[in-house]
Amino acid sequence: MVNVEELKLIVMFGDLNEKMLEKISKITDIIEYKAEDYIFRKDEPASYLFSVQEGEVDLEIDIGNSAPIHLQGITPNFTFGISSLVDMDEKTYVKNAKTVTDSKIYRWKATELTKLFTEDYELGYLFMKRISKILKTRFTAKASLIADLCKYMRSG
Repeated sequence: MVNVEELKLIVMFGDLNEKMLEKISKITDIIEYKAEDYIFRKDEPASYLFSVQEGEVDLEIDIGNSAPIHLQGITPNFTFGISSLVDMDEKTYVKNAKTVTDSKIYRWKATELTKLFTEDYELGYLFMKRISKILKTRFTAKASLIADLCKYMRSG
């Protein structure tokens, strides 16, 4: 079990109260990874949600035979692996997550989180509200990047 005070630092949990964080603390694991370890790869079953406690994680995609393309760095107190909580027929990760440095990562089994959300609708609502905000922010950033790339390619 992880200390509730530690969980308060995680941005994803910013709207949750002490009682909700206590429930989450009971299902929290901490996993250690070495630099350059893959936490998960695209198309693997999405079973866990993660947050960086210490270190850094890169989210990347593979395109053909070229080197993976860096999409986003995840630093302490930020969350990744959101695909594990998105309601799809087949839950798979949509990108790779690879450690940049030796890292300690919080990990939650998606089925255990979903069970908590079913038992405590307010917790589920606040959690999903935060996920929606994260997805919108990430999508907006990527859309802007794609628009800039298209503009560059037309001018070149």
